[in-house]
Amino acid sequence: MLGRRKIEEDWPFAVSDAAIRYRVADGLGRSAEDFDCGPGWWAEEITEYVRAKSWVDHRVIVPLEFGLAGKSVGFAFLVLGPKRHPDASSSTKAMYQMVVIAGIDKQFQGTEDPDAPPRAPGDKRRQNLSVTMFRGIEEYSRGRPEQPVGLWLQVRVENERAIGFYRKIGFEPDETLGSTSARTRPTSSRSRCGSSSESKELARLGPALCSELG
Repeated sequence: MLGRRKIEEDWPFAVSDAAIRYRVADGLGRSAEDFDCGPGWWAEEITEYVRAKSWVDHRVIVPLEFGLAGKSVGFAFLVLGPKRHPDASSSTKAMYQMVVIAGIDKQFQGTEDPDAPPRAPGDKRRQNLSVTMFRGIEEYSRGRPEQPVGLWLQVRVENERAIGFYRKIGFEPDETLGSTSARTRPTSSRSRCGSSSESKELARLGPALCSELG
């Protein structure tokens, strides 16, 4: 088992109230090649994207790798850019942190973060690593000098499990887009991007959530 100092050197960024840590991924080592998001074609898309490593040294994409006790558990790929704000029908724009792709390795899916808060008051179970990973994404985004007002992502309409998860952690649908949004998520050509009829946009909106990232 790796010592605490070695873990902090390899994974320099902590997440508040969590054991999970993160670093900017460089594509070295075998963590990307060994990553497996599990079965299901949307999970296979994530696996393919991580393993392809087209994100290495990309001028726009920020690749974050998350770890627990020195083991790689997941990846998130972020792009900072302007979006219509507070919703897609607005004429004004604000800077958002776009979550291009994010996933947890299948062997850690459903795993509790041992240092995380309970899932609910009185619940002995801790928040899962997927929840604390997104908290890490939020904390990273809050620290950006560009001061993004929130997080933004798109998800397949048939991926109900993912939609339920994103709603649970605070994402809200942009009803002005609906399920036939013409927007597509920024992604590698190796990843099968959803057509306009297959994607649904979710965004963190509202003054409280926007100010939280300010």
